[in-house]
Amino acid sequence: MKNVIFSILFLCICCVVVGQQRISGVVVATDNNQPLAFVNIIINNDPKWGTVSDIDGKFELELKENISVLSFSYVGYEKKELAYSGETSIVVALNASKVALNEVTVYAAENPANRIIKEVIKNKDKNNPEKLASFTYRSYNKTVFDFKESTTKENDTNSISTFLKGGHVFLMESVSDRKFLFPNTSEEVVIATRVSGFKHPNFASLASDLQPFSFYNDNITLFDIHYLNPIANGSLKKYNFRLEEEYYSGVDTVYVISYQPKKNKNIEGLKGVMHINSNGYAVQNVTATPFEKGKIDLTIQQKYQFLNNHWFPEQLNYVLETTSAEEKSIGIIANGRSYINQVVLEPELKKKTFGIEKVRMADGAAYKDSLFWNANRRETLNLKEKITFKVMDSLGEAFKFDNLLHLGQKLADGKIPLGKIDLDLSKTLKYNRHEGFRLGTGIITSDLFSKKIKLGAFVGYGLRDHEWKYGGFSEYEFSKRNDIRLGVAYETELNEIGAYGLKSSQQKGLVLRNYLALYMDQIKNYSTYFTFRMLRYTTWKVKGDFYTVNPQYNVGFLDENETEQNYKNAQVSVLMRWAPNEKIIQSFNRRVAIASSAPVFSFYFANGFKGFQESALSYQKFEASVEQTFFTKNFGNTHYRFEAGSITKDVPLGLLFTGEGSYVEKYPYFIKDAFQTMRLYEFVSDQYAHLFLHHNFGSLLFKVKQFQPSISLHHNMGWGNLSGTNQHLQLPFTTKEKLFVESGLQIDTILKMNYLDIGYLGFGGSAFYRYGAYGFPEFKDNIALKLSLTFTIK
Repeated sequence: MKNVIFSILFLCICCVVVGQQRISGVVVATDNNQPLAFVNIIINNDPKWGTVSDIDGKFELELKENISVLSFSYVGYEKKELAYSGETSIVVALNASKVALNEVTVYAAENPANRIIKEVIKNKDKNNPEKLASFTYRSYNKTVFDFKESTTKENDTNSISTFLKGGHVFLMESVSDRKFLFPNTSEEVVIATRVSGFKHPNFASLASDLQPFSFYNDNITLFDIHYLNPIANGSLKKYNFRLEEEYYSGVDTVYVISYQPKKNKNIEGLKGVMHINSNGYAVQNVTATPFEKGKIDLTIQQKYQFLNNHWFPEQLNYVLETTSAEEKSIGIIANGRSYINQVVLEPELKKKTFGIEKVRMADGAAYKDSLFWNANRRETLNLKEKITFKVMDSLGEAFKFDNLLHLGQKLADGKIPLGKIDLDLSKTLKYNRHEGFRLGTGIITSDLFSKKIKLGAFVGYGLRDHEWKYGGFSEYEFSKRNDIRLGVAYETELNEIGAYGLKSSQQKGLVLRNYLALYMDQIKNYSTYFTFRMLRYTTWKVKGDFYTVNPQYNVGFLDENETEQNYKNAQVSVLMRWAPNEKIIQSFNRRVAIASSAPVFSFYFANGFKGFQESALSYQKFEASVEQTFFTKNFGNTHYRFEAGSITKDVPLGLLFTGEGSYVEKYPYFIKDAFQTMRLYEFVSDQYAHLFLHHNFGSLLFKVKQFQPSISLHHNMGWGNLSGTNQHLQLPFTTKEKLFVESGLQIDTILKMNYLDIGYLGFGGSAFYRYGAYGFPEFKDNIALKLSLTFTIK
């Protein structure tokens, strides 16, 4: 405890402006010595004379001869008055109040806080910084990680502190430059990053890591949970507000308003305190935390400054803590702080000057010298922070933290680094119902071999079909920025029927549907491909294939009165994907795409060439899809996918459209964007149109203490047609010229299981019913029961 107080005093002394006319200090909470942001500080009980502590709990006052008493007030804490006796630096500790925050007050007339909130809502767009035409700024960011002190584990926490020699567990700092052009063009470049224990960090902490840049969106998203903003339209019906106090800032009045959700309102709500400035009724300071706590507790704090007749963020802070019902556990606490400066409002910016990534690392960001850091830090590092870098850097060198980070990145990509080559885990163990388990391996050259050239190969053996699969590729990267790559490949592999084209191109990562695959084509394929990015959000892939197909099922194809089982095909295809406003982040030496709420469009075209190297097929194949996921305030998440396709001529079964079903009695798990009651290859088409519609209410419909199931509705429809059915011999499929319809109810997180004290694994299920033209005579045959597994922090 003495060390904590000493550190706080040291911080205060560092930032004091020495002189006879100023007093500085810091306000902390008595129970944990954490700084308290936005404490109201009044001189001589005169609300026109005072200040507010900043996000770090620090404050500064100009001295006047008649100062006699300082008053400190903060919502949720007891008010404190101190007789001033001439100190230039002080530490003030406030005790938590025993009175519950935001007790409901009944007003004879209109609640005065509601009147103020109405004005805030009315002026939201005017005060929202991201409604400006453009802006630029520089941000200094620092994140500190520590173990939370535990009374039952005092020896453990003391031993950890001794091991770290009094330093923090982990410390990151970064400097970034951001530019923004309305409505949503943004680029943030990390120009410097420093991470304790790492010599070559390729990641950084940012102001917007765990919170939005401003507090004006209708929904505040924290850990992928959409919380209703207390100043959103209609929030007066969902929140209780209370005017705690008023003070003056120059000629303006600042209203301190606490808020929390009303009882029996099934919303994801926040609680906290807002300081509203009468100048434009703008948010000057705000603190917010989820009203219902989860395994991870997150509090955000934001402070705004008035610049050139606009309110703009000045400081952003978050405190993240892991929580546990067990007193013996030692939790983690992370404190991230961002200081915004060098703000320029509405500069002349051109969209063409923005990069593809919304966040990227500048070259040399990890190698800035002390002169740069000293010039860009808000304040010099304190003793504990210096110790952290010294201790962790020595540990990082001893235990090869950079190598461990590299290993973690490769594992996240499904690889194991082996020097100049990587082991491809996706090729090591595979499963589908046709070949059973496949044992094998794959290798890919790493950047240590070449940053431009990639070579790879794989081999595997199916334990059920007793067949070998193997292949290899080579690829040259012309431009990393624009994703321009040229490659050639050969493979002897299995392809599920109906999985060519658009559907197969969009399968990434773990795809449960692939495990159900039963009807397969064995192919020997020579291919070449060219990929590139155009117009920022549009990616293209042009590919040429020449392959021999050996169907692994007993269906023939009648072509020009000759029955064919095996066939050859020569095809050129073009795949286009347009994802407007998709957020691309460059971190850990790779690009990560984060979907926006805008629709994503995909288009696929393939042309078969008859007569090319004995190819017997001539056709044109078109496929297109649009999908979108968006959140509606007080209503939940909606997802839809519409897809359609057509083939101009008769082709073998493997090239037709099928496999949109996912019902297999032995494998009752839910598969996204598929028909849940349709048998796996029940229908086949050369023209089709499908609509998958899913709305997730979350816990908006039902909440009873800890039992908060997530409720979703599904509705799926499909149509298909097959011309020239006499061309397909022994065809065991039907067509769906009429409308196929099914609906379902899904309930997730019926049961929750604690997972590593960071969240919950939720177990749920769904029931789907098939009806209409393709409903079965027996009721039970129309029902499909599916299982689901989710993860949530609360």
